Amino acid sequence: MRFFCFIPLTILSLLTTARAETVRFCVGDWPPYTTVADDMVSGITVDIYREALKSIGHEAAFMHVRWKRCLLHVQKGDFHAAADSGPREGFLQGPTFTAIFAQNIWVHNDHPAQSYPGPSLMKNRRLGLVSAYVYPDEIEKDPAIILDYAETDETNLRKLALKRIDMALSDLVNSRIFVRKHNLPIRPLAPVVSINRLYPSFGPDHHDLQENMDKALRQMVDNGRLDLIYQAYLGISFTQLQKLASSNSP
Repeated sequence: MRFFCFIPLTILSLLTTARAETVRFCVGDWPPYTTVADDMVSGITVDIYREALKSIGHEAAFMHVRWKRCLLHVQKGDFHAAADSGPREGFLQGPTFTAIFAQNIWVHNDHPAQSYPGPSLMKNRRLGLVSAYVYPDEIEKDPAIILDYAETDETNLRKLALKRIDMALSDLVNSRIFVRKHNLPIRPLAPVVSINRLYPSFGPDHHDLQENMDKALRQMVDNGRLDLIYQAYLGISFTQLQKLASSNSP
């Protein structure tokens, strides 16, 4: 004899809700990817992560934390993951990336250089970098380059405009938006120095969650949803942005 158990839809709904998880991300203020205003976070990355997690039955929550502290909080387990991080030991990442960090050398408008010839341009010059960001070893470990660390790219760009540093290594997309908004007398040099892939970077205790989210992100890449989100914000797709950055690379 077979027995069938009928569970009311309301109970099934409660069971599904109980299994759902709110995935907590700490983020930097990095428009247009994560834009912080009035304690709210919005942007390209927020839309992508929310859609990916919704497809696997989870919600997403975002909190602005200074980047160096953000990474420490993830390691301590205060957040599930850091948004838009480069590859790091001790974190779970990839293989699907959802943003790129195309690093340009920025100079004051009256600087004589019209292009980036290589690290020789920075010899015996003060270069603005951001604490806890990932940079090429040929720059960060060169003793002839005077490294000047700040908390944010925006701080470095303002310092460069005031000639408190000689140049800054900063993101192509984010920095262009900031410079135009504040009408700063600085400009980027082509080609880009390097292009880093950025991922949601999970703490070591969230292997299954990271793996499931990565599969959802991969599906968004394959079905074109990720490109459409970029198109809505930037007027170009993620695929086009990668080609643009690559065309300006060495």
